[in-house]
Amino acid sequence: MAIEAPAQAESTGQFKTIIDPLGNTIERTYNYAPANRPIELISKSNGIEKVEKGSGLLLND
Repeated sequence: MAIEAPAQAESTGQFKTIIDPLGNTIERTYNYAPANRPIELISKSNGIEKVEKGSGLLLND
């Protein structure tokens, strides 16, 4: 029985810059799967990049 690979993520270029209460600038890029579900969140804060993967990420800011 064949196992299908997950759908390839497409970068939608959805980009958001926010300033948190401490005055740090945080840049976020969201990548979505074809079903428009967020599967990757890239946050950059003070030059440090953090990548979170998985479906069902909470995108509440």
